[in-house]
Amino acid sequence: VLAVKEAAKAQKLIQIACGVVYGKDGERLATPAGPRLETVREVIEEAGTKVIVFVPFVAVLENLVAYLAEHKIHAEMIHGGVSKSERDRILGDFQHSDGGLRVLVAQPAAMSHGLTLTAANTIVWYAPITSADIFEQANARITRPGQKHTQFIVMIEGTEIERKYYQRLKDKQKVQGLLLDLVKDSRKAT
Repeated sequence: VLAVKEAAKAQKLIQIACGVVYGKDGERLATPAGPRLETVREVIEEAGTKVIVFVPFVAVLENLVAYLAEHKIHAEMIHGGVSKSERDRILGDFQHSDGGLRVLVAQPAAMSHGLTLTAANTIVWYAPITSADIFEQANARITRPGQKHTQFIVMIEGTEIERKYYQRLKDKQKVQGLLLDLVKDSRKAT
């Protein structure tokens, strides 16, 4: 039970760092995330090709796409609520068009399997997720046959908990172990 409470606290902290918190009734409350947004924009502007930005929360996805539009960066989003026909259109435009769609902002689970997106060479993780399998599979979208560019995986972190999540994901460890470590650390502090 304590590990579940710690997990909920960790996810809430990550939501706050991302710029949107879900309230008790599902309402979305904005929190300051200017430096994180600016970092994403800088990475996109410096990238040599198209970019995929993985974001774990739908409200943050929407805010990020709006922010990028304000900065004249054409981005589209994919999450579980996007229809198959719309998803196919977006993915086709992204992979096969030299035109305006330069950035794909997506929930990782909605794009972690079965896609080749070698039009991009850069993936930005706006915040960490809890599944090492989805993390690995999502990163594999750009490291496919036909990729002609060096690939970059950028992980944005602003808190110690995010740093620890990313380390676990890179080491292919379950985040559950991190939560147990957090519980142990909180017991030592009291």
